[in-house]
Amino acid sequence: MQAIHLTKFVHSPSELHLSTLPKPSPNDPQQANNIIIRITHVSPTHVDVLYAQGKHQNNRRHAKPPFILGMEFAGIVIHSPTSSSSSSDAPLFAKGDRVYGARFGAFTEYISVRQDSLAGIRKVPARWSNAQACAVGASGATSLGCFFSRPASP
Repeated sequence: MQAIHLTKFVHSPSELHLSTLPKPSPNDPQQANNIIIRITHVSPTHVDVLYAQGKHQNNRRHAKPPFILGMEFAGIVIHSPTSSSSSSDAPLFAKGDRVYGARFGAFTEYISVRQDSLAGIRKVPARWSNAQACAVGASGATSLGCFFSRPASP
């Protein structure tokens, strides 16, 4: 699969390039219980540039090379583990569900997410396209906020 995989920090976004990495597989024992999503849309932001350059405050915590760049995405679930008979163990997402959200490592063709780590990922509402859903992330919320102002204090 293709991904923007950084092996070192870059000085400029022009230095970013595609790399070929193994596609996540439910046959891999480490991924068998993960949701696998085929990414259809991504939403690059200024934060991604900061991560790529090693200038974001979170680089010390979870963005140290090597890593796949990107946060915001929309896609289609291609694998969801089968659940046990207990409804509390049922997966949040089924194969074929359209989803969107934020997950570090989104600038790739496929992303594998642990079932216990799905916070920030939601089903795409039926009336939305994946492109529209992808735009709702931090970029969309920030843009929307620019249209509103806080009332003046009395």
